Amino acid sequence: MLYSGDILKRLINIDDNVENIQKELTLKSCEVEDFTIRQIPKDIVIGKANKVEKHPDADKLVVCQVDCGDKGQYQIITGGENMVGNRYIAVALPGSYLPEIDLKISDRTMRGLQSSGMICSKGELGIKLDLDKHDIWLLDQDFDEYLSDDDLGKSLTDKFAFLDNLVIDVDNKNLTNRADMTGHFGLSIDLFGIYSDTGKIKYNTISQILKNWKNTNIFDVLGMSNKSKIRINSQSQNLRSYIALELNNINVAETDFLLGMYLSDLGQGLVNNWVDFSNYFMNYSGNPVHFFDADKIYGEIIVRQAKEGEKFIDLFENEHILKNTDLVIADDEKILALAGIIGSINSGITKKTKNILVEIANFDPVCVRKTGTRLGLRTDAELRFEKNINPLFTLYTLLLFLDELKYFQKSLGNYEIGGIDFYFNEEYKFLYNKFVQIDFDKIQYFLFGEEKEGFTQNAKNILKNIGFEIYEDKVKVPLRRSPRDINIKEDLYEEVARIYSYENIEEKKLYWNIQDNSLIKEIDLQRKIEDSLINMNFVNVETYPWLDEGILKLMDVDFKKLVQMKNPLISDSSYLRDNLIYSMLGVVQKNFRVYDQIKIFDIGDVWNLGDGIRPNEISKLNFLYYTKNKESWKDDAFLYIKGVFHNLIKDLNLKGKLEFKLADNKISHPKKQAKILLNGNDIAYIASIHPIYFDYFKFPENCEISYVEMNLDTVLNIINNQKSNFGGVDYLSVNDNIFKKDLCFLLDIQESFLGIKNAILNTKGVIDIEIFDIYKGENIPENKKSISITLTIDARDLNSEQVNKVLRKAIENAEKFGAELRK
Repeated sequence: MLYSGDILKRLINIDDNVENIQKELTLKSCEVEDFTIRQIPKDIVIGKANKVEKHPDADKLVVCQVDCGDKGQYQIITGGENMVGNRYIAVALPGSYLPEIDLKISDRTMRGLQSSGMICSKGELGIKLDLDKHDIWLLDQDFDEYLSDDDLGKSLTDKFAFLDNLVIDVDNKNLTNRADMTGHFGLSIDLFGIYSDTGKIKYNTISQILKNWKNTNIFDVLGMSNKSKIRINSQSQNLRSYIALELNNINVAETDFLLGMYLSDLGQGLVNNWVDFSNYFMNYSGNPVHFFDADKIYGEIIVRQAKEGEKFIDLFENEHILKNTDLVIADDEKILALAGIIGSINSGITKKTKNILVEIANFDPVCVRKTGTRLGLRTDAELRFEKNINPLFTLYTLLLFLDELKYFQKSLGNYEIGGIDFYFNEEYKFLYNKFVQIDFDKIQYFLFGEEKEGFTQNAKNILKNIGFEIYEDKVKVPLRRSPRDINIKEDLYEEVARIYSYENIEEKKLYWNIQDNSLIKEIDLQRKIEDSLINMNFVNVETYPWLDEGILKLMDVDFKKLVQMKNPLISDSSYLRDNLIYSMLGVVQKNFRVYDQIKIFDIGDVWNLGDGIRPNEISKLNFLYYTKNKESWKDDAFLYIKGVFHNLIKDLNLKGKLEFKLADNKISHPKKQAKILLNGNDIAYIASIHPIYFDYFKFPENCEISYVEMNLDTVLNIINNQKSNFGGVDYLSVNDNIFKKDLCFLLDIQESFLGIKNAILNTKGVIDIEIFDIYKGENIPENKKSISITLTIDARDLNSEQVNKVLRKAIENAEKFGAELRK
C-alpha cells in the first residue's frame, strides 16, 4: 500500500526526518517496507526560451537562447520535439546533478555548437507523468497562472515545493484488521497520535475534521438533502450502506498536473479527470467510490444477488459467469457493476458523459472477497472492502468527498451537485454509539505489572489523539474503525501500548511454580537451540512456509523440485520452501533500514519432492547475521556466523570431527560457502549471500549477510546415536570438567600445521585440537598465515595452576616448530 507525503501534508505536516518517521510507523502503527524520495536539486531553475531555432547541422536538434534571470543567459541545445519559443521551462544549470538519470550537467559541444545546461523533461526530474512522450516540460502548460518573468532564475522547488515528495510503501498484511489505514486519512490519524506530544507537528487538519464529524449527525444531513431522481432499491443483506449522489453537467477531460502527479506517485495510471478523481479519493479516504454514467441507468439502482449463470462484462470487456452468491449493482435492465469490485462496460464514464451518479457504498467483506477470489479480480476496491470498512464511516465519507470536489475543481471543471438518495442497514446502527467498558487505572498494571505515576492520564490522551472519545468508565469507538476491530478492553490496552511504544515497556520476570516435565526429544533440541542463540543476542522470528515466485525466479530455483500447493492463500506464492534462507532474507529486507545489524533465527519445516512424487518434510534451523558496513576483516559476517555455529555445537554438546567442504551454490559468495559435516554426517550449510542479489532487495552495497542452515533431523539422529552407542565415554560432557582455550598462531605461509598439531597433542593433558579458522590478508604479514584453534585439556584431576602449566607447555611445543602465538 503506497502513501504520498504530498497528500499526507494536506492532513498533517511533521517536522522529522524520513528514517525516524519510518521507524515510528513500523514500531507503533504499520510496517513500512520501503520508501522513495523525490528531491529535485535546488539548481534546477525556472527559465524561458526566448528564441528557438533549428540546429544548422542536425535535423532533430534545436538551439535555444534561455533566460534564467539573475542566473544568466544560456545557449542550450535540445532534442525535445515539442520545444517552442517564449515558453517557461525547467533548466538544469551547468554543474548540477540529476539523480533520476545519474547525470552531471556540463558544458559540451553538440554538432559544432556550444551547449551550456540542459532543458529537462518531467521524467528526468523523477516525475512519473508523460514518460512515454520524452517531451520537454513546458511549465506554463501546468502552471500558467502561477508563472511570470519575475520567477526566472528561481529554484523550481522554491516556487513549487510540492514537486519534492516522499512515497511510503506499507506491507498490506499489516492492515488486515485496519480498514481505516488503507487511506491517507487513517494513516494521518495514527501519525497524529504518534507525534502529538513531541512538538514536531507543524500543523494538522485532522483534529478539526474529527471535531466536525463529532458534531454532525450524518443521517440528518442525508435526510435534509434534495432527493435524487435515481432511487436505491436494496434486495440483499450483503448491502450495508449506500449513497447515490448526482453530479450534473460535468466535463470529461484530461487530468491536470496536480491530480496526475498525486496518482502517478501512488503507481496509478491515468484515464480522465473524473475517473482519476475517483481513484484518488479511494486512496485519500480509504473508502472506494464508483462513478456511473447516469444517462445509462434505467430505473432504480438495485443491489441484489446475481442470478445463477448470469453473465457480466467488466470495464476491460472480460466476460464473467456469476453465481447467486455474488452481489451486483443493477438497474431495471442490466448489471451496472460487480459490487465492491469492478464496474461494467455498460455504465462506465466516457468522453461523452455529461451526468454522473456517484456511488459511495459499503458491502459485506466476506461476500466481496469470495467473489473477487473466485473470479481472479483482486482490484484496489476489493482489497479495501474485504478488510471490513465500517458502514457508518462510509456515510461520513460523503463529507470528505464534497470537500475534495471543491479542492480539485480546477481539474474537474464546472459541475452541479444534484440530489442524494441513501440506504443504511439498521443492523449496523449500533456502531454509531459503540462503547467499550474500561477501568483506566488497570491499564498500567496490564502493561507494566505495577503502578506507574501519571500514566492513567497519559493513556486517556493517547486514545483521544487517535479519535476515541473518553468517558469515566467507557470509551466510544471511532466510526473509522472496522466493526470487528475494537470490542473488548484488551483491544484498547493494545492501542495504548502500540502508540506508547512496546520498546518503552520494560520486561518483567514472571514467577510461578514450575513442575519439571521431560520434553520429547525434538522439543528438547529446539529449546536448547533457542536458549543458545538467544544468549548470543539472536532474535527468534517466524516466517511463512510459502515462497514468492519472484524471488525463486530471481535465484533460478528449479520449480520441479518444489512442492506446490493446490489452494494457495496468495496466487503468486503457491510453492512451499525447500530451505529457510529466502524467507529470512525477506525479514532482513523489512528491517535493514531501521537496524544496522540484524541477528535472527527461525526453526521450521521445509519440503522437497525427493523421489519426484512424494514430498519429504525436513526440520531445519537457520540463523543469519546482517551487518550494514563491513569496514575491515574484523567485521566479517562469515567469520562471525562461523563462530556462532561453533558455540551452538558446544552448547548442544555435539562431539566428534567437524569438516568444512567447499560447496557450489549460485546464490552464495563463491569463496564463502561450505557444507559442514560432523563425523561424516552432512549437518549444515554455511554461506554468505552473493552481492549480485543485493540490488533486488535494495540492500546497501557494502553490507554482508551470512547464515547457517542446519538439518535438525540429522542432528537429532546424531544425538540419539551418541547417547546409545557411546554411553558418554568418548563424548565429553560438561560434568567431565573439560577446559577449552582458543589460541591463534602465526606461521610461515608455506609451512604445514600438521607438525605443530602433533607437537601440541603430545603435550600431557591435551586431548583434542579443533581448527576453526585459517586466514591470510589484512593485518597479517605477507609471508605469514594465521591459524586459530580450540585446545581441549582434560582437567578432571587438575587445579587451575596445573591447567595453566599444561597450556604453557602446549604453546612451547608449538613454538619449537616455528609457530608464533598471536597476542
